[in-house]
Amino acid sequence: MKNIYLAGPDVFRNDASEYFKTLKVLCNKYGFNGFSPLDNDGNFNGELFSKSHGNHIFGGNVNLIRECDIIIANLVPFRGACVDDGTAWEVGYGYAIDRLIYGYTPYNKMFLKTTTYMNFDMQLQSVYPNIESFGNNSVNLMLQSSIECCGGKILDSFENCLIDLKNKYETT
Repeated sequence: MKNIYLAGPDVFRNDASEYFKTLKVLCNKYGFNGFSPLDNDGNFNGELFSKSHGNHIFGGNVNLIRECDIIIANLVPFRGACVDDGTAWEVGYGYAIDRLIYGYTPYNKMFLKTTTYMNFDMQLQSVYPNIESFGNNSVNLMLQSSIECCGGKILDSFENCLIDLKNKYETT
């Protein structure tokens, strides 16, 4: 059974634990094991939200990514127009260590070139006026290319990623 690392800003949800349980149930439904970033935080005994807590979370997430065969990343815009930067790092790290990566966002058919600036400082907009468009990418080209070059896809939902993965592994 393949192991999936569940990347994304969902750790910041008020119902993060319950939400990840739901994602794990879906993983099991399609024949996979799901692992969330919250799975490694239970054995920390220091001061919460300290530098050492952050280092513990980082090390645990790196280990989970290494132990998983696949990453499925929630690529929704997070606190602005772009993907969560921690999620972007997890995708890049997964690519660097040859993991299969999938992403999902309900905006996968919206292209960055047509996306308006969301909560974007107007002064910065004049400094950075260009929006990329490389083959109508829906996320930053480095993320999209990392996902596509390893054989993954960006789909519109988490469950559709699982369905595609199940079909991929049934035909190989």
